[in-house]
Amino acid sequence: NNNAKKKVERDTQWMIQYDGLKTYYQQNGHSNVPMHYASNKRLGHWINNQRQLYRKFKAGLPSSMTEKRIQLLENLDFVWVLGKDWKQKRGCNFTGGGASGTASAASNTISDDNKINICSGGASASAS
Repeated sequence: NNNAKKKVERDTQWMIQYDGLKTYYQQNGHSNVPMHYASNKRLGHWINNQRQLYRKFKAGLPSSMTEKRIQLLENLDFVWVLGKDWKQKRGCNFTGGGASGTASAASNTISDDNKINICSGGASASAS
């Protein structure tokens, strides 16, 4: 069946990206991969996509997100909505965000070795 073959391919690709996230987590202690992570350019975009798929899944909309994938991501302390709670867990003083579940990433920077520093000044971006 062609559909079954495509599903296996998608699942395989998902696990490849998940393994990349697991490596990042082991090296950095968190799963908040910068959108333009030089060591794995696709990973930051994949992370953003997982957050979008999660929102659809929770809203009952069609999504490739599954409970199994959610559990795998949460095993790596995956944060579904970046904002005040995540920054507080990381020991930062939080000054942005709000009840909408979005946060300014103005306090996020990426060092020369591509490790994110979530507590210092930097370029502004949206986490939603």
